[in-house]
Amino acid sequence: MLDRVAKRTSHNYGKSPEEQAEIIDSYYNVLPLLEKSSDIIIDTTHNSVEVVAKLLRALL
Repeated sequence: MLDRVAKRTSHNYGKSPEEQAEIIDSYYNVLPLLEKSSDIIIDTTHNSVEVVAKLLRALL
């Protein structure tokens, strides 16, 4: 995740050490709460846009 943020050119959030620490904290402390309360989780880490769109269409 930090690698993706570092390479992003659309804005600068996540480039400073403080912001990176915030991202890491959210990953370990907020994400599990979101996952626990979610009905559906679609992991987009290794899926193309087409695959994700197909998964979303299947849910409709």
